[in-house]
Amino acid sequence: MKRELALNLLFIVAIATLAFIPSSIYNFQGLDDLPLHPLVIHLTIVLIPLVALFIILSTWSKLRIRRVIILFLLFLSLASAIIANRTGEALSLLVGYPVSHAEAGERVVIAAAILFLGYFLIGRRRDLVSKIIITAISLATLPIIYFAGHSGTELVWKFKYESGLESISLAPNSKVSVEQVREKNVDSSCWTIIDGKVYDLTTFFFKYPGERSDVTPLCGIDGSDLYRGELEGNKFPREILKLYQIGKTQP
Repeated sequence: MKRELALNLLFIVAIATLAFIPSSIYNFQGLDDLPLHPLVIHLTIVLIPLVALFIILSTWSKLRIRRVIILFLLFLSLASAIIANRTGEALSLLVGYPVSHAEAGERVVIAAAILFLGYFLIGRRRDLVSKIIITAISLATLPIIYFAGHSGTELVWKFKYESGLESISLAPNSKVSVEQVREKNVDSSCWTIIDGKVYDLTTFFFKYPGERSDVTPLCGIDGSDLYRGELEGNKFPREILKLYQIGKTQP
């Protein structure tokens, strides 16, 4: 009992340390020059529901998972939720502050903390009321995690996905208006006109991120002169350009 108490005090000190570290400390890159936030959030989104299911199984079935293992996993869950939240704050200083996703991230931290404390306080008890309470807490974390993951996915992919669906629905000879092209004027949804043909360059930026600064000026405009003057040739040959054709401009 004393060993478990000491271990949990150590967990609490570590969590408190993570929580009070300034966000600026988290503003560094992870693997392969990627921001740390999306790497950590994936761990959080997977780990918390997994631990919640372990708790439910160990509460109602004959499966017995050592209490110290579950407490350690709960510590990792809470730690990863805090780090994901703080790295998200750091990332928002660079790319903007998505309010709904930030609020969802804060709810994940609260849910992970309640799950940790709930299991620490009553997880050992075997009476029916305690089992129902810890099960309810575990189940309550699942929709919170789902909405946090959903808001992040929507933030990153919804606009790109909808733009991709729109371009896929067009055949190479489809007629596209200039107004449609003007609406696609950012690299996350980039259409351009070159010599009367319309190209969707959105996926180009994922395949060739090093060319982003050169190609972004084409988005949303008739870029024929810009393309012929600066990009045609080694930078962006027509053999590659034709792969992105989705239609032709309306006469």
